[in-house]
Amino acid sequence: TDSEDLMIAAVVYDFIPLIFQDEYLLKLPREAYMMRYLRGLDRLRSYDLLFMISDATRDDTARLLNFPEERLVTIGTGVDDPALDCSGTADDSVTLERFGLSAGRFLYTVGACDPRKNLVGLIEAFGRLPKNLAAPRKLAITARLSAEERRPLVACAKRFGVADRLVVTGLVNDETLRSLYRSCELFVFPSLYEGFGLPIVEAMRHGAAVVAGRNSSQVEAAGEAALLVNNSDPSSIAEGIARLLND
Repeated sequence: TDSEDLMIAAVVYDFIPLIFQDEYLLKLPREAYMMRYLRGLDRLRSYDLLFMISDATRDDTARLLNFPEERLVTIGTGVDDPALDCSGTADDSVTLERFGLSAGRFLYTVGACDPRKNLVGLIEAFGRLPKNLAAPRKLAITARLSAEERRPLVACAKRFGVADRLVVTGLVNDETLRSLYRSCELFVFPSLYEGFGLPIVEAMRHGAAVVAGRNSSQVEAAGEAALLVNNSDPSSIAEGIARLLND
């Protein structure tokens, strides 16, 4: 094949550093890293095709890179878990006991320390729930967090009087993750922006009821199978949680 006939394509996940520049791009340790990222965006403009993991990312690409829409193709993504068992296993109770949780009596999320993951917003929403809904339940968060990164979460939990009901599991293996998805009463995804939002699909695949954000690609990932709220407003998250717990 003549080299001139070759097409160059790339898969694009998101533009998080560009959309949230103050929190990501401008906080890179050296200017050289920022310039490398920006040069990468320029290089994408010269490609023949870009494959996007969501329509939301497709729209961002057309808008932010001024890329011709006819050269953008949404391919999507998803989960295919051969160990999936929505009914649970005997190991689930062992996992829950390790974290001090009870099946069907905790809210759950999977996140990270990234500001856009909005874990503080979720904790505030939990603290805003009516007492009769919050008191008998715990909020479990799975995320790789350092001691320094945990501090604002604990401080927020203390401020809203739910520190004794906050459980941070740290990083977990796939088997533990499955148990937590299956056993939670509700999965809440408070993210402010996602390239796709894989935890939403994972949670639903494991039979969890889901509250997610009405933003970015979360609308696509959730389809009509989740309750969508305004994740930038903790009161809206709390209202969504309360609605599902009551219905």
